[in-house]
This record gives sequence, structure tokens and C-alpha cells, in this order.
Amino acid sequence: MRASPADFLPRANHLFRFQPTPKFRNPLPHPARVAVLAQRFTGGNLRIFSASQFGFVSAFHPEILAGSLAALRQLSPEVLVTRAVVIFTDSCSSPITQNHRDWLWRRFAVPCFEQFLDTRGQVIAEECHVHSGLHVLLPKAVSGTLTSVECECGRSEPRLL
Repeated sequence: MRASPADFLPRANHLFRFQPTPKFRNPLPHPARVAVLAQRFTGGNLRIFSASQFGFVSAFHPEILAGSLAALRQLSPEVLVTRAVVIFTDSCSSPITQNHRDWLWRRFAVPCFEQFLDTRGQVIAEECHVHSGLHVLLPKAVSGTLTSVECECGRSEPRLL
């Protein structure tokens, strides 16, 4: 029996372990120029900077800066951000502490939002503007204490505390 063209994509994905590039989740309600440090994402108005390109971030004039805490610490002091900083954490890194938030505020003077990534770089939990836990987008992918109390922002997903 001959395979149809519709059978090719699932087989190719399995054979080559194709994983689509995760889409960047903007924590703000409006579009913005986003500089993403050393992480693969797709989306409008964003540019990915590898570690060797961190010196060019300032010339991009980002409104939102996104990366791990370690990547953010590598940036030169001349990098300015006007709207927000997104900090990526995962199962290998600790959640953002109040000391981290204080440093980020002193350094960038904009709100920061934590986003928890899975091993493929997909956002599985994200912080909203209320900063009261992480809204869990994929409940089966996280472990920890979850609350089902609706957030003050109006979202009803369970939150990781």
C-alpha cells in the first residue's frame, strides 16, 4: 500500500524529531519591539540575539527584553528597555526571588515578568501584571502547589504559587 502525502508530515516529524519553534508570549496587551536573548522563539516584532550578539541589543532599541537572568546580567549598561523585562526560568533554574526583582528594577526600571519554560522552550506558566503566582498554561507539565482561585487580573487558569 502506498502512503499518501498526508501521511508524510507525521512520519517526517517523528523521524526528524521536528519541534516547532515556540511562540513568544508578550506579557503586555500591546505589541512591542522585543529582544530575546539566547532563546528560540517566533513572533512579530522580535529579534533573537545569540550570546555573541549581545553587544548589538542596544542598537535594536527594544521595548521588551527577554532572557534568562544569567543572560540579562551579561548585557552592557547601555542597553535600555522602555516597557518590560521577561525572565525565563525552567526546571534547572530557581524561580525569580525578590532580590532578583530588586536588581532588575534598579538595572532596567521597568516591570519584570517571569515565564517558566519546558525542556523544548515552550512557555508553560507565565506571570501577569498582578505578580501573584504563575498562570499555568499546561497543568500536566508543572509540579508544585497550584491554586484555582481566580487571579485579580481576571484570568481563571490555575496558578503556581
